[in-house]
Amino acid sequence: MAAAKNSSNGKTELKDLDREIDKLRSAKKQLFEKARPINDELEGIRQREQELVEKRHRLTNEQHYREKHQQTVHRLSVLEAQP
Repeated sequence: MAAAKNSSNGKTELKDLDREIDKLRSAKKQLFEKARPINDELEGIRQREQELVEKRHRLTNEQHYREKHQQTVHRLSVLEAQP
């Protein structure tokens, strides 16, 4: 009889655990749904930031190469002007 009672208690405990797990999963799902618009907006911000960082890097490189080119042209003109 004790074994049957323990078995019954074990089944009840398992059902209680399953119910609590289901509630937690449901709550988690609801929070993910609420967070989705925020996550989408954050992703848009991240993409725009990446575009701007890449553009800034490209412009900085172009400016650097332009300055180096001007220095080279200046050096060449100085060398050509020497007798």
